[in-house]
Amino acid sequence: MNTKCRLSLITLGMAAFFSVTFVSSCKSPADTENNELNEDVNAVEQDIEDARVDAIAQYEEFKKDAESKIDENINQLNELKKDAKIKTKEAKADLDVKLFELERKNQALRDKIRDYKDEGNEKWNAFKQEFDRDMDSISLSLKEVIKN
Repeated sequence: MNTKCRLSLITLGMAAFFSVTFVSSCKSPADTENNELNEDVNAVEQDIEDARVDAIAQYEEFKKDAESKIDENINQLNELKKDAKIKTKEAKADLDVKLFELERKNQALRDKIRDYKDEGNEKWNAFKQEFDRDMDSISLSLKEVIKN
C-alpha cells in the first residue's frame, strides 16, 4: 500500500473517530427535556402515592374515632335501658321509642362508616362533615334523654 493511501485511510479513520465521539457526547435538547419530564412525572407519581397513603391513614383514624364514639353511644343506650325498667309504663314506653330510634341511627352510622368507598377528597370532606353532624345529633339526643 502506498503512503498516500495509508495517509488517506488514517485521516479517514481519525475523522470517523472524532465524528463518532463528537456525536455521542452531544445531547440533544429533546433528550434533556425528556429526562426533565421523566423526573417531573416521577415526582408527581410519588406525590400521588403519598397523598393516597395519607388519605388511607386519615380514613382509618376517622373510622377508629367514629367506632369508638358509636360504642360509647351503645354503652349509654344500654345504661338507659336499665334505668327504663324503674320508670312508669307511660314513661318507659316513651323512653323505649326514643332509645330504639337512637339505636337505629347509631347502627346506621356504623354501617355508613364501614361501607364508605373512596371517591376523592371533595366527597371525603363532605362525608366527614355529614357524619360528624349526624354523630353530634345522636350525642345531643342521648344527653336530652339522660337529662329527662
